Amino acid sequence: MRRRALTVFGLGNGTWTDVTAGQTNSYANGGKNLAITAGADLGLAAFNRYSLAAELRGTYPVRGGRIDAQKSINIGARISREPLGSMGIGGRLRPYADILVGRGAMTYPDPGYQVGTFVYKQTASWIFGGGAGAEFDVVGPFSAKAEVQIQHWRTPVVTSNSALPIQLGVGVAYRFGAGAGPR
Repeated sequence: MRRRALTVFGLGNGTWTDVTAGQTNSYANGGKNLAITAGADLGLAAFNRYSLAAELRGTYPVRGGRIDAQKSINIGARISREPLGSMGIGGRLRPYADILVGRGAMTYPDPGYQVGTFVYKQTASWIFGGGAGAEFDVVGPFSAKAEVQIQHWRTPVVTSNSALPIQLGVGVAYRFGAGAGPR
């Protein structure tokens, strides 16, 4: 078993919020956000070529779009595979998957989002979701990172009462202790 390892990361995200101006859930016509995500993974256990970690991440919209802005904080589990050496890229690619739960808020620009006689300025929701991605070792403890996440939010502003936002993110990760012996 390897020692516990801490990894911190930052991402730029494009989010398709699945909230539309016309009450139909269409990613083509829906809200879009430009956001940043910051987080950390704490390694818990390793078995064979796989590692289990606890993950904490937060996402904040830097440009919320014309329909809604989504911010959230999530915690969960991440499973990753040791670098893939057989893919011809020198064993520097580490794929992973995560499952997350958290809280989030959707904020609607003025004059708000009208549903019937109610006008919503903001709604809050529990979030359930997960995703997959990969880290590519660049130099020493630094890795490039790319991922996709999908979430489930409850919200009264869409006819189904739920939204399924999709986030695409790219960024960097820093592994503390990388290159300092077995992980």
